[in-house]
Amino acid sequence: MFIVAHDGMHGILFPYNLNINDAIAALALILYGGLSFRDLREKHYLHHRFTGTSLDPDFHEHNPNFCFWYFRFMGKYVSFLNLCRLCLLILIIVNLFHIHWLNLLLFWALPLIFSSLQLFFFGTFLPHRHHQDNQYSLGAIKSLHLPILLSLITCYHFSYHQEHHRYPSLPWWQLPHLRVHNMG
Repeated sequence: MFIVAHDGMHGILFPYNLNINDAIAALALILYGGLSFRDLREKHYLHHRFTGTSLDPDFHEHNPNFCFWYFRFMGKYVSFLNLCRLCLLILIIVNLFHIHWLNLLLFWALPLIFSSLQLFFFGTFLPHRHHQDNQYSLGAIKSLHLPILLSLITCYHFSYHQEHHRYPSLPWWQLPHLRVHNMG
């Protein structure tokens, strides 16, 4: 769901009608975790515009360990309002559809947490870590060079991260083709 929303942030879900594009992306984020499309899109634009700087909401300039950076990252994207929306969504699902809380935990909450860890690890932590010299440029964003199937499984080709930053208007499923095309 987050990948759908991510493509929506770049206007490529339904490029001929941005209202439909944004509505699909907003619905995907609400269903994914009660997240605000407007807030995430604004922060994602900052990430692309100021990648690797103190103005980048995804970046931690002191290159901390994975856990510290993850919690700081999540704190920037998940607000109290997001948590309230998520609680409301859970209450609606439980009461309207009579779904047991254990099923919500096993089939929604845990996958949500694991997918956020996966997205952060493959989409932020690995590609955006600074190196020893602490210098940053677009060339410092790393693609992970995973085999195509592993790249798909790990994070819908976010392992082609430099390609995504260079060509943000391409959908996730075209990134491997871009890499093969540019290498060939």
